[in-house]
Amino acid sequence: MNEQAKYKYVLAIGNFDGLHMGHRALMEELQKQKALHQAQSAVITFRPHPLAVIRGAAPPLLMSDQEKAAFLLDYYGVDDVYFLDFSRDLAQMPPADFLHETLLEKYPAGHLVVGFNFTYGREGAGDAAGLERFCQEQQIGLSVIPAVRSPYGIVSSSAIRQKLAAGDIQAANEMLGYWYSLKGVVEQGDKRGQRLGWRTANISPASDRALPQNGVYAARILWRGELFDGVVNVGRRPTIYDQAGQLLLEAHLFAKGQPDLYGQELQIFFGAFIRPEKRFDSLASLSAEIHANSEEAKTILSRFGPKSHLPKALK
Repeated sequence: MNEQAKYKYVLAIGNFDGLHMGHRALMEELQKQKALHQAQSAVITFRPHPLAVIRGAAPPLLMSDQEKAAFLLDYYGVDDVYFLDFSRDLAQMPPADFLHETLLEKYPAGHLVVGFNFTYGREGAGDAAGLERFCQEQQIGLSVIPAVRSPYGIVSSSAIRQKLAAGDIQAANEMLGYWYSLKGVVEQGDKRGQRLGWRTANISPASDRALPQNGVYAARILWRGELFDGVVNVGRRPTIYDQAGQLLLEAHLFAKGQPDLYGQELQIFFGAFIRPEKRFDSLASLSAEIHANSEEAKTILSRFGPKSHLPKALK
């Protein structure tokens, strides 16, 4: 039997916000080590985001904890996902104590997989070099995955947030390896869109999530397991409100009959940026623009395959 078979796990450790192409490289290595060690693959991650504890504020998140766990299990083939509660006590642990007490005593592993910029322990004093020494002492394996580059630069969660904020959804999606998405429950609105002939589903985005730049996007919308093409506006509806209105996601589904969506959860996948949000001189001008944007969205979305918005599952 393999010498490492006495260990239960091979572990990948990190924050993994967004589970982008850099994280995918870690998961590919994790699956390789799983086969070599005949062990369970597990991911160790943190909640809340470490910066929420260390700096008092976390960056806008690319994924919720629930989405992260489901993504790892469904697409990356991970056997188990464990969330460590990130506290001030955990942040102040000496690096060696973190590795011994928090990791290996609870999750006996024959191999660890981390990214090149992984840090741990008090003030991030532990780094890849220290982890390599530790693993040699413990006689366990270690894989340190280098940075992954895209046509838009090195892939990172912060770079993806910057691309989203700039409306560069193409770059963000390429770095992610799938279309960025947001979920929410459809709210009762003022029905002005319906009176204009464009029934929309209004969603208030979660306050802790990263948002694309205000504007109009070609999108795919998932409702009750069924996927619809559509057009989505992110913004505050300046044509309707003299002053800035509530920030909303307004989704118009290209569906016959426009089903009643109030109280229903939708997932919006952002495929392409069409235009920034702007104020129109009249509601008639706004209605004509919505029609033009919808036709453009239909053309854009026709170029994508039916599963283009999803990540490619690891085998």
